Amino acid sequence: MNSVQNNLVSIVVATYNGAKYLQCQLDSILQQTYSPIEIIITDDASTDDTVSILKQYAAAHDNITLMLHNNNVGYIKNFERGMLAAKGIYISPCDQDDYWQPNKVELMVQQIQNYPMLCADSELVDENLQPIGKKISTLKNVQTYTNCLVFYTDNYVAGHATLFTNELLKKAIPFNTNIPFDWWLAYIAATTGGVKYLDKALVKYRNHSNNIIGAVKIKNSNKAKGSKQHQKQQTTNINKVRLQLFYELCPATLKKEKAVMQKIIITSSSFSFVNNCKRVVVYLQNMQLLLAIKKKNVLRKLFYCFKMFYQVR
Repeated sequence: MNSVQNNLVSIVVATYNGAKYLQCQLDSILQQTYSPIEIIITDDASTDDTVSILKQYAAAHDNITLMLHNNNVGYIKNFERGMLAAKGIYISPCDQDDYWQPNKVELMVQQIQNYPMLCADSELVDENLQPIGKKISTLKNVQTYTNCLVFYTDNYVAGHATLFTNELLKKAIPFNTNIPFDWWLAYIAATTGGVKYLDKALVKYRNHSNNIIGAVKIKNSNKAKGSKQHQKQQTTNINKVRLQLFYELCPATLKKEKAVMQKIIITSSSFSFVNNCKRVVVYLQNMQLLLAIKKKNVLRKLFYCFKMFYQVR
C-alpha cells in the first residue's frame, strides 16, 4: 500500500435483494490497496439471500459494520442512513452489483486534493462484467466543474465512482427523495468548491434489467405502465421540485447563478406563450453552462434550448 494519506475512508454499501452479484462487489472492496477503510453495509429489508451473505462477510471481517433494517425506505434514504454512520474523513458510496478496481480508493484519496468531491470514470459492462464499449465519459461531457449551473439541469456524477468529504455530507443532509443522491451531492459540491474529475475508469458499472438507475437504458417489462401524458406531467413536476430546491440551496453569494435559476423557475411557473419564449431565451443565453454536461454539438444544443419552449428540464 503506497497511499500518501492515512485518513479513514468510509465505504457505504446500500443493498436490497442483491444476492446475485453481491459477493463479487464485496470481494472487490476487500481487495482495495488503501488502508484504513471501514465498510458500512445498510440493507433495505431484503427478502432474498442478501442478508445471509452479508452476515457471513461481517463475521469474517472486523472492518465491516452491518446495519439490517425491517422497513424499506428506498435506495436514497438507505444510502443516507448508512452515510450518517460513517466515521471517515472521506465517504465513498458503493452499489451492490458492480466491481471496483483494486486501486480505486487509493487513487481517489491521492487525487481529491482540496475539492469537496472527486468523481472518476466508469466502464459499462454487461451482467458478466464484459465491456459493452462505453464509459460514462462517452455518454456525458465529463470534466472538472466548479459552477453549480452545470449541475442545475444535468448530472454526470455516479455515486459509485465518487469520493467526497464528510463535511460535504453534513451540508447535504437530509437527502431529498425526488433527486438522486449523487446528483444532490454533486450540485452542493459545485456550490462549495467544485467536482474534480479523474480520467480513469475505476469501476466496472454493471448494467442489467434490475438496475435502479442505469447508464444505458434496458427494457424492463416489470416497470409500471401509465399514459404518456401522465408520465410527462409527473416528470415535469419532479423537475420543477428539483429546480426550486437547487435554487434554494444556491448561496446568496453566487448572485449571477442564482439570478439565472430564478428566471428559469419564474418562466416554468406556467406554460404561457410569453413564459415559454422567455425560458428559451434564458437557455440560449446560458447554454454554455446549462448544457455543459450534454454530449451534443452546438447545433444540437441550440435545438435543445428551443425544445424548452414545451418542456421543463
